[in-house]
Amino acid sequence: MRCKRILQGIRVANADEWSCMRCKRILQDIRVANADEWSFMRCKRIIQGICVANADQWRGEIDFVLNGISLYLHGNMYYSIVNFLIKRIFPSLEWNIKTHEKIIYLTFDDGPIPEVTPWVLQQLKGYDAKATFFCVGENVKKHPEIFAQVKSENHQLGHHTFSHLNGWKTKNESYFSDVEKGNAVCPSPLFRPPYGKLKRTQIQVLKKHYRIIMWDVLSYDFDKNCSPEKCFQNVLKHATNGSIIVFHDSLKAEQNLRYALPKVLDYFSKKGYRFEAIA
Repeated sequence: MRCKRILQGIRVANADEWSCMRCKRILQDIRVANADEWSFMRCKRIIQGICVANADQWRGEIDFVLNGISLYLHGNMYYSIVNFLIKRIFPSLEWNIKTHEKIIYLTFDDGPIPEVTPWVLQQLKGYDAKATFFCVGENVKKHPEIFAQVKSENHQLGHHTFSHLNGWKTKNESYFSDVEKGNAVCPSPLFRPPYGKLKRTQIQVLKKHYRIIMWDVLSYDFDKNCSPEKCFQNVLKHATNGSIIVFHDSLKAEQNLRYALPKVLDYFSKKGYRFEAIA
């Protein structure tokens, strides 16, 4: 009932009428242990009430809302809510590729590393699949031969900062410097922020120079609490025409990736999909 009263109180057409502290107090009251208790429409009303003019102020609160709506369910409702919220706040970022064709865009973050990236390339080759690799500059410097292999097999390259920085926790000057350093070793018009976290001010600057590529399907291969089968199901249930899917060619993700990627390639190939790099 308490949550219901909170939800009924959120009927704000203009968020400028709300102080940040007032909204923050409401958000602090939203502590939902089980998102099954919430209907999508209830969550949508919360989201519609949070139409912030300045997301820099709100990045912590937005993250709190997502956690409050049960980050850990990875279910259909969670994906619907996150897609609705994030795309509404950041419409200038690329979340998927609009197409009616049966095309899926696989992406791999955080490599290249010798323990995982060559195996990924081998799996892709078996299905004549192309992908986009968002490379961390430090890893490119450490493993130039693996980076060269990705390039030689005609996959697309994007950069992922040099030091895998969190934009929310990094001052703009330092963040932009790290992005430029990453682009110097992995030149590309495509950029993906580590953790998917950027301040609005960072977006405004970076989108003048790069296409900022996000995703609409997150495999959660990096999550130690996500089983390999759940990782596969996360992709299976949510991927569709034009989806941008995130995997990680990293040691943290290796166990889930080695299970899920071959299954994803096989399943969607049999459904008539092809896998292309982001052009």
